[in-house]
Amino acid sequence: MKLCLVAQQGGHLQQLLRLQRAWAGIEHFHVLTAHQVPPTREIQSRVYFLRSSDRKTPWRILLNFFPAWRILRKEKPDVILSTGAALAIPFVFWGRVLGIPCIWVDSQANTRKLSMTGGFLRPHVTRCYTQWEELAQDGVRYRGRV
Repeated sequence: MKLCLVAQQGGHLQQLLRLQRAWAGIEHFHVLTAHQVPPTREIQSRVYFLRSSDRKTPWRILLNFFPAWRILRKEKPDVILSTGAALAIPFVFWGRVLGIPCIWVDSQANTRKLSMTGGFLRPHVTRCYTQWEELAQDGVRYRGRV
């Protein structure tokens, strides 16, 4: 079993790191945004850096499609796990093409509806989790907070 762990800077990475016990003893690698310096004591795996994108620079998502393809073809993960945000879009796309199950854990900050990226990816991921019980519907699952 090998995991591809995808998270953008800030809270997305912090939430992903709170799930570390879930992949303890499992081979894994991280995909992070380029301007991010990973906390070395918390990330003890291979790390790939890609361009950051947000609502102001959505075109950067397209620039990450080719590196995402190369990373997935090289690493051959069994599962892709992401806590967001837009960095996950190319990985979920290629994951579907390659038959790799994708798991999305939506941000804790979204209390009234899924995040923009979570709402976009929900129909395309294998499993979608929310951290708010009220949002668990239409294929979105609640298993507690990270």
